[in-house]
Amino acid sequence: MSHQMIFQKITTIFSLAAAVVFFVLGLGYSTDLYTLFYFIDSTSFMYVEGSRIYYDVQDFNRAEVLYAVILIVLAALCFMMLNNTRRKYYVTNFVSSGLFAGFACFLSWYVYSNSVKYKEQFLTTVDFEKWQMWVDMFPNDFKMTKSTLWFDLGTASAVVGIVAVVLVIVNVIWKIVWMAKEKEAMKALKTKATEVQR
Repeated sequence: MSHQMIFQKITTIFSLAAAVVFFVLGLGYSTDLYTLFYFIDSTSFMYVEGSRIYYDVQDFNRAEVLYAVILIVLAALCFMMLNNTRRKYYVTNFVSSGLFAGFACFLSWYVYSNSVKYKEQFLTTVDFEKWQMWVDMFPNDFKMTKSTLWFDLGTASAVVGIVAVVLVIVNVIWKIVWMAKEKEAMKALKTKATEVQR
C-alpha cells in the first residue's frame, strides 16, 4: 500500500472523528451553565445578573448538534464513496471530499466564533458573587463555576475541524498528483510494450 493510500485512510477516519467531537461537545455545551436557569427571572429576588447567557447559548447549542449530525453524515458519505480505500478517485470522491471540507470549515468557524463570544459574555456579565451567595445558602441544590472549560473545548474542536479540512485538501491534491503520475507510468509501460512487440 502506497503512502498516499495510507494517508487517505487516516484522513477519512480523522474526518469522521472530528465530526463526532463536534457532536459530543454540542451535547454537553450547556452543562456548566444549567444552574443559572434558576436565577434567570429578573423579577425574582434570586435573580443573578448575566444569567440569561443560559438562554442565549441554547440556539447555538442546538444548531451545533444539528450541524454536527450533518457533518457526520458527510463523513459517512466519504466512507460510502470509498474515499478511504479507492486507488483511483472519481467525481463522486472529489464531490464528497469537497462537501465535507466545505461544511467542516463552516462549522469550525461557527463553533469558534460563538465559543469566543459566549466565553466573553460569561466572564464579563455574570454576577459570580451573587451566584456564589445562593450556592452557599443552598449547597445541595445549586452549584457555581467560573470554569470556561466548555468554551475552551469549543475553540479546540474548531481547531480539530480545521485540521480535518487541511487533511482532506492535502489528500485530494496528493491523490490528483499521484493519479497523474500513475497514468504517466502506465502510458510509459504501454509504449515500452508496444516497442518490444515491434
